[in-house]
Amino acid sequence: MAVPLDWQSKVIGALIFRSKTSDSFGEREARVGMLIADQIAGAVANANLHEDPQSEAAERLILAEIGRIANSSLRLEDTYDALSKKIAELVPFDRLAIGTVDRDARTLQYNFVTGIGSDDTKKYRAAGQCDFGR
Repeated sequence: MAVPLDWQSKVIGALIFRSKTSDSFGEREARVGMLIADQIAGAVANANLHEDPQSEAAERLILAEIGRIANSSLRLEDTYDALSKKIAELVPFDRLAIGTVDRDARTLQYNFVTGIGSDDTKKYRAAGQCDFGR
């Protein structure tokens, strides 16, 4: 079974699975294979672009940990604190917000906020230049 590695709307490679057993890959395995490919495609795309392999390897480990944390619970809100700590290892921030878009109301709802102003969790109307895909 081969699953494409898509990065920025381009196929940059493939994740290839083999089994000696016939019919060992079904819909479930294909779906999981695509999830894995989505997790690693960025790292594969960037592997040859960086000059400092040690720091890039450390960065990829943190990115993998972020993916593991994000997928460790069916309730993403259970992972927000751990995610924010790992994200801070890669991108220093004073405030981090994770939000979802309400396309009908054209608002952004903050689901998690940490750092400066973290008590501010209300809805924000989309700015004129933002299009939340009506």
